[in-house]
Amino acid sequence: MSKKELILVHPTALINELFPKEGFVTGNDLIGNFADIQSLEKCLDEGLSIQRREAVETNPAFRHLLPGVNLFRLNPQGKLELFVYQRVKGIGEERLLGKHSVLIGGHINVSHCHFHDGHSTLNLGMTIMYNVMEELCEELI
Repeated sequence: MSKKELILVHPTALINELFPKEGFVTGNDLIGNFADIQSLEKCLDEGLSIQRREAVETNPAFRHLLPGVNLFRLNPQGKLELFVYQRVKGIGEERLLGKHSVLIGGHINVSHCHFHDGHSTLNLGMTIMYNVMEELCEELI
């Protein structure tokens, strides 16, 4: 992807207020802030902005929304396996070249956003789902 692409970002300070704990969180950790996914979406919506990727790539004031999924399967012996892939040339991010990843996902490009009313109110849930599907197709096909 181009460093000039427009992506969705969120202010780090607001993210730190929403998620004061790093690492794995449970539903109980989030109950104080969010009664349901809609309230989480509302909180995230309030700070979202569109920025040029090159301007925020190394700016600690912003966090990039990077939705993704991990793929697991049970092999014929009944053992759980995790899908892993190696980053190759053409990915657009030289710093990741040759590194392995377990997450299939990426930045939310503004051109992939979905809106509740067709043009003005971001539907973050649908935007995330659409971007995850795009990334799955891109990485697996």
